[in-house]
Amino acid sequence: MSQPHAELTPTLRQALAHHRGGRLREAEQLYRHVLQVAPEHPDALHLLGVLAYQVGRLEPAADLIRRAVAVNPAQGEYHSNLGNVLQAQGHIDQAVAAYRQAVTLSPRAAMAHNNLGVALQARGESQAAAESFRTAIAIEPGYAEAHNNLAIALQDLGDDAAAMAACRHAIALRPDYAEAHNNLGLLLQGAGQREHALAAFQRALALKADYPDALSNLGNLLIELRRPAEAEAQYRRALDIAPESAGIYNNLGKALRAMSRREEALAAYRHALALRPGYVEAQNNLGWMLQTMGRPEEAEPAHRRAIELAAGSAPGAARAGAEAQHGLGNALRALGDRAAALAAYDAARAMAPASADLLVDLASVLFDDRDLAPAADALADALAARPDHLRANFLLGLLHDLKGDQAAAERCFARLPAAGGGPHCLRDSWDYAKARRGPDTRFFGVSFDLLGHALEQARVVERAAGMVLEFGVLFGTSIRFLAGRHHGPIHGFDTFQGLPEAWGGNPSGAYSTQGELPQVPPWVTLHVGDFKDSLPPFLAAESGPLGLAHIDCDLYSSTRTLFELLAGRIVPGSVLVFDEYICTPRWREDEFRAFQEAVLANGWRYDYLAFNFFTRQVSVMVKSA
Repeated sequence: MSQPHAELTPTLRQALAHHRGGRLREAEQLYRHVLQVAPEHPDALHLLGVLAYQVGRLEPAADLIRRAVAVNPAQGEYHSNLGNVLQAQGHIDQAVAAYRQAVTLSPRAAMAHNNLGVALQARGESQAAAESFRTAIAIEPGYAEAHNNLAIALQDLGDDAAAMAACRHAIALRPDYAEAHNNLGLLLQGAGQREHALAAFQRALALKADYPDALSNLGNLLIELRRPAEAEAQYRRALDIAPESAGIYNNLGKALRAMSRREEALAAYRHALALRPGYVEAQNNLGWMLQTMGRPEEAEPAHRRAIELAAGSAPGAARAGAEAQHGLGNALRALGDRAAALAAYDAARAMAPASADLLVDLASVLFDDRDLAPAADALADALAARPDHLRANFLLGLLHDLKGDQAAAERCFARLPAAGGGPHCLRDSWDYAKARRGPDTRFFGVSFDLLGHALEQARVVERAAGMVLEFGVLFGTSIRFLAGRHHGPIHGFDTFQGLPEAWGGNPSGAYSTQGELPQVPPWVTLHVGDFKDSLPPFLAAESGPLGLAHIDCDLYSSTRTLFELLAGRIVPGSVLVFDEYICTPRWREDEFRAFQEAVLANGWRYDYLAFNFFTRQVSVMVKSA
């Protein structure tokens, strides 16, 4: 430590003793006393800057250490600590420059090499970061932090085995190193060793109970283990410690979404974005959540914003951009814009290796029952990316079956797990449809294609007689689609308070708009309330037969009620579209069961007009009543 004012040396030593002992107020007072006597004392400037950094006063810290550097630019330690402050401020490029100057001046300073590696890692330069960490380890082999940081860099470089070894080396050097146990948990989780990962995160928290990163990572693992309620508890503990963490709010949103607490999840994602407006993952998750809630009109701009943010982000930009393009494609598909959806999917594939989920969604838009090859190719690509993808195996098997290649179909179907001793619900649904389809039955991949086909078959496009009704309106996406094709009266029925009882893993109250009605064209009338209350007065005032009913009730009880009330208006030519008729684990007990009971009770004969195995929709036409 340089000391041009010898008479101040005892004071500075006393200040440093206070500093090292955690008595920061006393240290600060003595540093300032030195600077009153010698305003440009470099060591006092530097150490007061370090103290300011430690208590979070970053701007004064940077100013003080820069003044120390200006007085004595040959001190590598000054440059290294300036780098720490700059990195904390988010000035990564400036931090890298400061650390490089530090290691040039002090080539044997292991900490400076380690800090340079951390900054390079933050800049996405994992290879250069690994070299810096290796240099720090060569200088100081027992430097546990450098071994742990090397593990992080090696994982980013795809060398998981070496990363695991480096992490275990760090723990061997420092068994109480909570951060290394946390990183080991991440590595084990990535390797599919979930129970070992669970133990690693728990060990990290046993060592450091108030460790928000470990709590959040444990929450992420619990979501993978399908334990979202426990994950929520970990995230909330983490937020008690780090209430300004956008990342933890984003993760909390995932747990809430997994429990179908949609409004709460939406609020969590929005809170994450309020804390960090440029947070690409939270912005994209917001879009996905809006889609889950049936609000593609709002999801589209959310995904477009995520694409803008990803274009200007650093490491992981390509992957983040691809995920945002995927989300945009799905929103555009839900809005009926096939060409724009395909363009978004193509953009996603150009940015990063396509995920199996993306390729299945692409297949839904490419699907054409008169030319199955494009969709089949996309599904084959999905299985190349992930051979165990359940839906891709099923859908490709279905396409092979439609083409008449039974052997290829069975190879795909054989990968579906059995359920309760019987066939998987997907295979069971296909076997049912295959046995009952007629020569004119169509197959679709996009929900509005099936709904539009049903409307044409009901012959209401030309405004022929027949009521057009929707049961289960939610945010109005499908009823606005119907209104765009049919300019006669359309009536929608919904409580707008969500499911009256639990269904399909969703709690009672899911799919609620909190009583808020969607915007609809003037020729659409919304009837608010339970079907048993809203449908009878409507039918008393309307004398016509049913032309088309779009039934998105999900529940057996609700579907049964509407058929009991509507049966007298169902005539030959009436078309029924069901949104959740097939492919769910209990499909034979929900809308399907209610319809089949109504068929028996009323003596109806009917034909299946179309199936959509991507969306679980079915349309039928009553032939006699």
